[in-house]
Amino acid sequence: MLYNYKGTKIEASSKEEAIDKIIASTSDIVIVDTINAKNYKDYIGKKVNVRANVYLNDLNLKELPIIFNIVSGSFYCDDNYLVSLKNCPVKVGDNFSCSYNNLISLSECPKEVKGNFSCKNNNKKFTLNDVTNECNVSGKVIV
Repeated sequence: MLYNYKGTKIEASSKEEAIDKIIASTSDIVIVDTINAKNYKDYIGKKVNVRANVYLNDLNLKELPIIFNIVSGSFYCDDNYLVSLKNCPVKVGDNFSCSYNNLISLSECPKEVKGNFSCKNNNKKFTLNDVTNECNVSGKVIV
């Protein structure tokens, strides 16, 4: 079966295998403990894995300036001006929230979220199907 991720076609027998192939194909990744308002500028333009949480709330961002791969904790990018989720992590180990932005599509959201997925109050009113068509969510979907 063919899976599409950020414009790349990936041949795999399952969604999980496709996620593993995406993760394995990455290189030159910087590993950091956490990313927040105080340190995010240090990682602009870099590919990162984050051991804990990402807090990019209320920073007036129009796009995510860091190329996220795996975030082991939660990922929060609420209250910005994001028009897409380009550079979002492939996999989030806990909660993911992109609420209160200008999003009209979830096409570049994470492919796997182990906690809750929140995308309320965007330019588009997303549905449960919008989320589950793009992401495997283990927790609640909040639209």
